[in-house]
Amino acid sequence: MNETIYKFTFRMPPAVLHPNARGSHFAKIRPRQQYRDYVHALALQQTGSSRPMLPFCRMDMVWYYPKNNSRDRDNILCWFKTGLDGLGDAGIFGNDNSVIPMPVRIVVEPKCIARVEVEIQQCDPEEWK
Repeated sequence: MNETIYKFTFRMPPAVLHPNARGSHFAKIRPRQQYRDYVHALALQQTGSSRPMLPFCRMDMVWYYPKNNSRDRDNILCWFKTGLDGLGDAGIFGNDNSVIPMPVRIVVEPKCIARVEVEIQQCDPEEWK
């Protein structure tokens, strides 16, 4: 049942939303809402109106960077939380509690445009156990 249903390519979340970013909570409000709206709009544009709300799904993420800097995979997953909320707003899934995030993959390609590719697959509820 693990067939790919959706595949999206998004720009990187704003640096201010990174879990290790410094600054006040208030400085993150507008960028958080803007990125959530961006992901929501792009997901709606790519899926159209005929999209099932997946009860359980798995999410594979590939992050592309032009430089080979050290990156913490846990923080990268947290960095996309606002994007996950945007996908939920678009009706891809009902709640992000129903999403199984798979280990984040990081790809370094010199001269590439930094981006994140998200692949959503429907899965059995048995995978939750």
